[in-house]
Amino acid sequence: MIIDLNNLTIEQNILFDRIFNSTKREYLKLIDDIYLKSDKSIYFILSSATSRDIYLNNTLIKLTQISFIKHCLQKNNLRKIIIYDKHIKKIVSSLIRVSEGDTKLLCKYNYFDIFLDIIKGLISFLNNFKTIYLFYKSKSSKRLNSISNVKDIILINTMFIPSMFKNNNYNDRYYPKLFELAKNKDKIYFYPMSLLEIKLTKSLRICQKDSKNFIYCFDLLKLFDYFHALFSSFCLFKYKINNIYFNEIDVSKIINYEIMKNIFNQTLFQPMLNYLFVMRLREKNIDVKLFIDWFENQQLSRGFNISKSKYFPHSKSIGYQGWIVSDNFYYFHKPSKFELMIGSIPDKIAVIGKGLVQSFSKYSDISVITAPAFRYHHLYDNKIEEFKGKSILISLPISVRVANYLLKFCASSFLLEYFENVVVNYHPALNIKLLKNTAQFAFTDKKFNEIIKKSGIVISNLSGVGMESLALGVPVIVINGGSSINQNPIPMNIERKIWDECDNQRDFKKIFQKLYIEKNRNEQIKIAEVVREDYFEPVNEVSVNRFLDSSN
Repeated sequence: MIIDLNNLTIEQNILFDRIFNSTKREYLKLIDDIYLKSDKSIYFILSSATSRDIYLNNTLIKLTQISFIKHCLQKNNLRKIIIYDKHIKKIVSSLIRVSEGDTKLLCKYNYFDIFLDIIKGLISFLNNFKTIYLFYKSKSSKRLNSISNVKDIILINTMFIPSMFKNNNYNDRYYPKLFELAKNKDKIYFYPMSLLEIKLTKSLRICQKDSKNFIYCFDLLKLFDYFHALFSSFCLFKYKINNIYFNEIDVSKIINYEIMKNIFNQTLFQPMLNYLFVMRLREKNIDVKLFIDWFENQQLSRGFNISKSKYFPHSKSIGYQGWIVSDNFYYFHKPSKFELMIGSIPDKIAVIGKGLVQSFSKYSDISVITAPAFRYHHLYDNKIEEFKGKSILISLPISVRVANYLLKFCASSFLLEYFENVVVNYHPALNIKLLKNTAQFAFTDKKFNEIIKKSGIVISNLSGVGMESLALGVPVIVINGGSSINQNPIPMNIERKIWDECDNQRDFKKIFQKLYIEKNRNEQIKIAEVVREDYFEPVNEVSVNRFLDSSN
């Protein structure tokens, strides 16, 4: 038997995913240990060392790989193990020696990657300088004076991304309809974190003519704040934590590498700006009654919420989660006891459906409420019966690796027999240029809610469009693969007469036959009505203002 961590078999993927799940709680204990051995400074807390965000800190993946290899060495006669991370090489070598087998270890680590990491770090540093320049240039005393001493406002954290600015108009991607349906519009202010770079100046002009109220961090931040944030990563040089054990294995080197990685990747810059922004709000006597955070429990949110806890201790706060993703992979979206302790979790978490409430008690006791499903407000614009399309929609997620796997899987399947009916849509942040040569299907960049009207089935993986499709009565096939971790976003309690999952071509064809060719439309409509009711709160005047009144 051979283990190649980048090319696990279907059976190995299932085992890896099971070990990943069983490793999570042990990892929470390890984070507690790391924190207790630090000086508990804001710089350390905002670093990735204590973050569970898998995109920022892949320590849990490394620990799962170690546990997976240890399990396989005990249960199987392994001929070869292929790894790609030099930081686990010594540990795996030790496990092989203990097993007393003849297993060969091959570490395919490209040392050129070290050079690339350094270059990426320098680019990040320079990009942060660029951000300082753009932000400082955009500072406006006039805007600042207009918001000084405002009272009892609701501050809503959001994002500025390029797709929100088209045809010289601002289109809110995160909270559509909120402002239009709110009663006390003069009390509602949006705080956008900008991902626009050089397009910022033009976007500010567009927002100036919009009816919404905005508070920009660069209007409050001082020049010193930017350099404080820029060089805060270098404070991590002093940390070296020893005697960190995971399942009786010393993983201190893995943790210390994660700490040092922040220095080169400049990961503290934006979280620190968030932290300092809220501090400056307090200095300017801007009275915030309610903070609403777009809460993905990442370091950006951590900086925002810790600062709120410190400088606005009597103000209420809500962490809004306006999406549905895999509970398994995105387990870090659920707050932990440690995160509650450091003040990085809002008073309440708002989810977009009553069917999502129960899962939040998995790692801590947190107050959970339901809130309007702003990004899915269009679901209630049409009756479920109206969706009778015939197109076969392949919806690609944001991950290039998973999207590539999904495309190749479909391109080598029976779908070629339905070639003319297949349409490929993709996440707006996915670099589709890297994938268009993977399959000869037709690609479209139209909005999902336009394409779905003509679709008879959706094929996807980790994308949240799966649940959106079900709520419209369009069946879904989830293709597992492209990742060792199951990222299916569809809750298991939804009947499989409208959806199913598979990891091989034979089952794929059977499920397609069941859900698309021989589908029972009446049953699918009934299930869709339940999905809509349980997972997507309507967006109307009553639900919106109830949400905004949560501070009372």
